[in-house]
Amino acid sequence: MYQMPCQWVSTDAYTLELVLQDKEGDRIQCSIPHESVSNFESLIQENSIYSMCNFIVKVVRGGLRVTSHKYKLGFYVKTSVRRLPSNEFPFSPFHFTPFPVIEAMCSLNNIFLIDCMGQVVGREDPEDIITKTGQSSKRLQLYLEDGEKNKMKCTLFGDFVDQALRYLEPLVIVTQLFKPHVFLSDVNVQASLYASHVLFNPSLPAVVEFRDRLLTLGEEFTQPISHVKSQGQRSVTDEISSGEFPLRTVEEVLNMTEPCSCWILASIVSIEGGRDGWFYASCKGCFKKVIPKNDVYHCGECGQHGTKPPIKYRLKVIVNDFTGCLNLLLWNSEGSMIVGKSAAEVRAAGVSVEANNLE
Repeated sequence: MYQMPCQWVSTDAYTLELVLQDKEGDRIQCSIPHESVSNFESLIQENSIYSMCNFIVKVVRGGLRVTSHKYKLGFYVKTSVRRLPSNEFPFSPFHFTPFPVIEAMCSLNNIFLIDCMGQVVGREDPEDIITKTGQSSKRLQLYLEDGEKNKMKCTLFGDFVDQALRYLEPLVIVTQLFKPHVFLSDVNVQASLYASHVLFNPSLPAVVEFRDRLLTLGEEFTQPISHVKSQGQRSVTDEISSGEFPLRTVEEVLNMTEPCSCWILASIVSIEGGRDGWFYASCKGCFKKVIPKNDVYHCGECGQHGTKPPIKYRLKVIVNDFTGCLNLLLWNSEGSMIVGKSAAEVRAAGVSVEANNLE
C-alpha cells in the first residue's frame, strides 16, 4: 500500500494505491481516488485480509505495470470493505522471482514490479544524484547472488541507501515491488518510486531456507561484501569498440530487418520545426506528453494531475552520410545539446527551430 502524492500539495495523497493478493497468490493493482482516501485509509492495513466488493474495472494502459494482471481495480462510492480473520487463508506477502526469470522478462519486454531475494556479495560507493524532478537524492548499486550462483545488480535510492549502509556483512536483502531494468545490456532490479519496500536480514522463513540452502551447497554464510569500483558513464568510443553499440552507416540501418541499437555518424541537413512542432508539454511524473488547459493537466499515462507542465524538445530531423538520408527523432537531452538552450528558453524567446537557426 502506498500513496501517490498530490502535485499541488506534496503532503496530500492524490491516490492510495493497493496491491491486492487472493488466496491463489494472484495479484492485481487497485486505486483509491483522492476523494475517497480519507474514508478507507484508516480501514485498510498492509498484510491484513479483507473482503472487498463493488469496483470499477479498467484495462491497464501505458506506464509501468505494478502487477502482471491486464486489469486494475478502482474504488468508488459503492465499494465496501470488511476485515476478515487472519486465518481465513494462508498468506505470504512475497512472490520471489528467480534471477533467470527476471532476465527473461526484460528480453520479452514484459515488465512489471517483482519481488526478489539474494545475498549481497558486492557494492559500489554511494553516489549523490539529482532526480529528473530536480531533487537531491542518493544511489547505491549492490551485487546480489542467489543459491545457484546467478548474479543480479540491485539499485537503491534515497532512504534505502542509508538503511543498507547501516548493516554489516553478511547481508541478505529482500526487495518488494522492484522494477526490472536494462541498462547497457545489463539487467538489474531497481527501487520504484513510492511502491518499493526493502528488508535487510529479515527473519522470514524464505530467508532462513535460503541460508540453509547455502550451507547445504557447502557455502559458508560469511562471504564478505567486496567493494566494486563505480563503472560510471561509458564513452561513445567504449561502446563502439566493445561491439555493444556498433557504428553503422545510414544504408546499413535502412537495410536492417531486426531492431538494433547502434551509433550513426552523420550530419543534420533538415529540421522539421516551425513555431510549435518542435516541442511538447511533459508530465512532471512520467514525462509523457500531456495537453494542458489553462496550465492544468491530467496525464493519461500515469494518472497524475499537475500545473505548468515543463516544455521539452521533440525534434524531427533528417541526417545524411555518404550512403544516404534517414529520418530521426531527437528528444529533450539531445535537443538541448544541439540548440544550446532549453526548450522553455527557446519558446519564451518566441523563435522557431529551423536548421538555418542552428548553423
